[in-house]
Amino acid sequence: MQLQAYICGAPIEDFALVSDTAYVAQVSPPKIMRKQVPHSIALLYQNSGRIIRALLEIAMSRKWANASAVLAAMSKSIEKRLWPFQNPLRQSHLQREVIRNLEMYADDFAPIELAEKSAMEVGQLIRSNDKHGSAVLTAAKQFPTIDIRYALRPLSNDMLRVEVTLEKKFVWNANVHDGAEPFYVWIEDETGMSIYQSQHILFRQVTKTIDLEFVVPILSEIPGNITVRVISDRWVGSEDEMVIDLTNLVMPARNDQYTPLLDLPLLSVGSAFGSSPLRDAYSRLFTTFNPIQTQAFWTLFHTDCNVLLSAPTVSGKSTLVDIAAW
Repeated sequence: MQLQAYICGAPIEDFALVSDTAYVAQVSPPKIMRKQVPHSIALLYQNSGRIIRALLEIAMSRKWANASAVLAAMSKSIEKRLWPFQNPLRQSHLQREVIRNLEMYADDFAPIELAEKSAMEVGQLIRSNDKHGSAVLTAAKQFPTIDIRYALRPLSNDMLRVEVTLEKKFVWNANVHDGAEPFYVWIEDETGMSIYQSQHILFRQVTKTIDLEFVVPILSEIPGNITVRVISDRWVGSEDEMVIDLTNLVMPARNDQYTPLLDLPLLSVGSAFGSSPLRDAYSRLFTTFNPIQTQAFWTLFHTDCNVLLSAPTVSGKSTLVDIAAW
């Protein structure tokens, strides 16, 4: 309850509730109460915010997509003292009258939609003048918005590489965005419950686009879709998603064929190299090749064919590489 009151900015006059709210929210108490609140409470700073951030790190490490999105929204709500359902332009330096008109007449418009209008259109939309419309337009253009593009590239029958390009679509203001704007980027499954892969990125003033690569496993069957989600680490309401349809995706066919190991008599070093000087060099190490070396020797030593050799550890592959080099 105290945390809700802190986020809402509800006026609290009771001393006990003021101290409880300061402890839960981890903020300094109001000036009029600082002399009355114990020093230990006054030193607390952002307790609930740290707890939510810790839970967010746990959810991200365990790849919980839905829980991570909810915890990210909660942490920003505490830090900004703004509920996710409220107008995100409350975080801008707009006059209270402008914010009130914005929420009353244009609350259904997202900042990216307002940014596409003119100052006159925004002013008419919020039932105000062009000056206030220009202020709202500037705030909408500075609100962090990211454009998402993607490309799919199958790596194998069970691995899909998703190349994601993020483009900055907002006007940078050093007083508003400081030195960098952090974002969480992840790819979640069709159900929206699990994260395949995630990254934490930074947009700076000189950054135009950021290219990322994610690898998505295709275990049994191709899912209907996956989702690329981008969430700001600082701004409430600054998040976007791109649903990638995989219904027409064609993956490479599964190939389970392999070359059987033939039951051949072991090849001796003498018969393999004949009178070559290699005969004396290798005969000091061993007298016969093992079954894998026996089967692969002719192709490696007498032809220039490409060979892919997959064999267990300590099966003589390094020796075959030396022979191929000779």
